[in-house]
Amino acid sequence: MKKKVNLLFIMIFSVLLFVSCAKPKDPVSPSIANGLSLVHLLETTGYTYDAVATDDYIYAAEDQAGFRIFDKSDNSTIVDFYDSLYENMRIIIPHEEENLLFIYNRCGESTGILVFGIDDKENPQIFPGIVGETSGVFDMKTITHEDGIEVIWSINASSDKILLGGRYAYDEENQMWTWTG
Repeated sequence: MKKKVNLLFIMIFSVLLFVSCAKPKDPVSPSIANGLSLVHLLETTGYTYDAVATDDYIYAAEDQAGFRIFDKSDNSTIVDFYDSLYENMRIIIPHEEENLLFIYNRCGESTGILVFGIDDKENPQIFPGIVGETSGVFDMKTITHEDGIEVIWSINASSDKILLGGRYAYDEENQMWTWTG
């Protein structure tokens, strides 16, 4: 019994000695963690809830500060869009093939999925939005069809996820994009 206690004491002492001699490792700098390095910092006004990078641009939904479009070639801000009607921009989906920008606005006077024409990225044009069954949106996608763009979104109603959708098509008569439901 005395041998077991002595052996246990020696083992505990050895582990403590080994651990106490170990040198702590210096923390890794965030700029080189996992081989990553900070290339450029893009300043935003609001809390960026969603951002999407395409080949040429970065689109950011900035909660109560609207949205921004950055040019990746020189990291400049092309547009800093803010309007008090749009209070909580949360999800942003660019559809560059048709120069449209879909943004989910969670609450405020313009609740729903907002649609902007971005032919001229420095001067976005508001188009008819998508309203109805658009509260609690947590994901959106767009799919291109020959007769328009299908906009699909998921909402959280209680704990059920519901997939909804409809077409956003070009109205030749009025010369603008409209929601066709």
